[in-house]
Amino acid sequence: MRRILAAAVLIAAGIPLAEAAYSTGPITKDPEGYAMGWASGYAVADPDGDGTLFMPLMGHNHVPDSNNAMRAYDPAADRWLVWQQANHDALSRDQWFAWGDPSSPVWTNTDRDPFFPYASGRNNYMGFYVPWEGESGQLWLTSPFTTAGNHGIWDFSHKAWIHLVARTEREGFLPADYANEGAKYLIKEWNLATATCPARETLVAYGGKNDGHLYLIEPQDGGAQPYVVRRHTGQPPGPRNYARRLGICAGEYFYLFGGTKKYRGPKLAETWRLHVPTVRWERLADAPVPINDAATVTYDSTANAAVVFQGLQSNRVLVYELEGNRWRDISREAGMPVGDRAVGAYIPGVGHIYRGGEWDNGGWGSHAEVYCLSLNDSDECPGEHRGPSEVILDEGEPVSPGNNQAVAPPAPPRILQVRSDRGTSGTVDEGNDNGKDDDNGDSAGTSDPGPSTPSEPAGDIDQVVAGYRIAGAGYQFPARGNGPCSNECKHGRIAENPMNGRLYWLGGDYGGPGHGASARQEMYSLDPRDGTWREEYPYCAPAGATNFYGPDQIGWVWDSRREQFWALPGLQYGNNNCRGTENRVMAFDPESRQWSVPTGQNDVNEVRSGRKKAKYAVYDEVTDRVYMPAGYANGQVLIWNPDTARWSRTTEILEGFYAGQYMAKAGRRIYTIRSPSDFAPDHVTNTLMYWDIDTHDSGDVITLPFRARTEFSHLVYLEHLDALLILAFDTTPAKLLLYRFDTGTVVDITGQLPPALLRSRHLAYAATSEQVFIGGNNYSGVENNRFWLLSIERTQ
Repeated sequence: MRRILAAAVLIAAGIPLAEAAYSTGPITKDPEGYAMGWASGYAVADPDGDGTLFMPLMGHNHVPDSNNAMRAYDPAADRWLVWQQANHDALSRDQWFAWGDPSSPVWTNTDRDPFFPYASGRNNYMGFYVPWEGESGQLWLTSPFTTAGNHGIWDFSHKAWIHLVARTEREGFLPADYANEGAKYLIKEWNLATATCPARETLVAYGGKNDGHLYLIEPQDGGAQPYVVRRHTGQPPGPRNYARRLGICAGEYFYLFGGTKKYRGPKLAETWRLHVPTVRWERLADAPVPINDAATVTYDSTANAAVVFQGLQSNRVLVYELEGNRWRDISREAGMPVGDRAVGAYIPGVGHIYRGGEWDNGGWGSHAEVYCLSLNDSDECPGEHRGPSEVILDEGEPVSPGNNQAVAPPAPPRILQVRSDRGTSGTVDEGNDNGKDDDNGDSAGTSDPGPSTPSEPAGDIDQVVAGYRIAGAGYQFPARGNGPCSNECKHGRIAENPMNGRLYWLGGDYGGPGHGASARQEMYSLDPRDGTWREEYPYCAPAGATNFYGPDQIGWVWDSRREQFWALPGLQYGNNNCRGTENRVMAFDPESRQWSVPTGQNDVNEVRSGRKKAKYAVYDEVTDRVYMPAGYANGQVLIWNPDTARWSRTTEILEGFYAGQYMAKAGRRIYTIRSPSDFAPDHVTNTLMYWDIDTHDSGDVITLPFRARTEFSHLVYLEHLDALLILAFDTTPAKLLLYRFDTGTVVDITGQLPPALLRSRHLAYAATSEQVFIGGNNYSGVENNRFWLLSIERTQ
């Protein structure tokens, strides 16, 4: 794994941010090595000392076999404290749902229940760390009414559950003293945004499911119960379907970031602040990109800033400065690995601690690994770990529910695992062990990448149109042999490698040094930050190696789980010089610069050479499949399974998807421009349509303000705007449009863009740098060897 230290560019007046943001890791590995995507992390006071511990808690990855161990990591001593070991797998189904005597919903410590008092491994639970309760603080948890598990109170001084309530008795929600109407509504929700406000001894919860309701759990002086749950419906931020790690509290304010308004709805960039005493909301500056519903937000009390670590196969890190209402994207400086639903917490003096989440992939070598991110001068992350951490079993004793009586001191802790010394800080990159099988037909690699070739400038762009600013630089493609498109070009396939931020170009028709001007086999990459190109793989493979034969119109996608590209056959042809592998899906590893051919592939008629029936592909990280619509207008969707190296297909016919049309995935849908059912090359179309990956439903979205020949309009999804960018390059006039998911409208941002840009046959998005690549065409009367790297931002 890698540890990165990079210079930061985020010094802000009045904010004690460091001159360098950096991440280290893995600093340790959770001894409970399960996937815990639907979970949270907490910073808790050490019940036996003065330090602060990191506590990842429960949750699981959509499976009934979860983990209910209660443990925490001490970064100062590099050790895990295990207060209760997991016994989830040992419980019967009845015991998993309700404890003790079935006639009583409240667990009691009697001989009838021989199991040590544990809560079951909750999925979608809601939890609060309550530092002012008990001698050393408590955790208050509840499970929604649809989910297995119990409500309960964990007491840190006792190192035990002191109150457990079965889900069948929801009115006994923790603690039983405030089982009022507000609490009854609260426990019907799941995945709410939660935060603890110690300054007011108040707990805040917002949203959950499809609701926009606010819950405040507050002390009640002189009341019948010590706490009261106040429910405020229909709040200004609106519904938040999934927001479990998207809220923080700072002083008297609760902050809510991003999320979605409905299940599988568009992700939001909104920032809201609630003044808790007066229940008044204020909308603040939007984040520079939508904050997805799998992100983790932690509050850096030293820097007075919120830190957003995006989930869902992303290593993006955003910083929101509470004092100045300013956002910064520090992804490159932070150098975090790609994560998926990681859980985290901030520990002063150390940094932001993250434990890997739902999936065993991305930059995490395993979901049990723990990383650290430091942003300010007073925090110092531990160095990368060289061996296992110490693990100490320190179990408490059972306590009868609800009475908090004193218990006998626990037995002396037992050391379960002795730690090894940990490395020191510094700049280290030890490569990426992503678990790929070396015995899977790998070919010999090539030499290290050669020097980069700069592109000649060709004019800057800076214009504001319809509330959007389009700015960037134009370039000339390099000379032959140093990059693609030194003259007329089309049909290249471009995909980003988010690990290095470069755009990788494979195939298409353009002139090169020898071998003809069609279906070029060499591969180039572009750094969108400076416009430089380099060769990644030559036209002719080295001795003992192979390459992807004659790629003209093919599938070319980035696999975020395996950190590699897939090239999928579609239209392959060319001369017999340096003829590589055809009719087979191939993998390209950008680190080793190797092509490999997975073994055991089955034949699919639509992707054999010369057949123009499958020419574009989309990878989905959730299903871990590559989707390739086949046919001219009415066909099935081919599905490539990377694990089995086998093709399958949908049973239903997908009307309107043309195999060669650009497609873009946004959320759980793939979008394209509809092809006429009676497809012919001169027929025109102007309807945006979708195909749902999960349900296989399809339908029209909106009529677009142009009419273009099928295959003569391109689109990509711009994550930072939550919009589709559509380039209709063959219309008169050519147009550049945005389809906004938040409003369901189309915005024309063509303005005064140069004709060569608008006639471009290639469109791609570099999500890491939030830049759009447009360039390369085969039209007469305009420059053919131009490309542009643009930023598109909202101005209002």
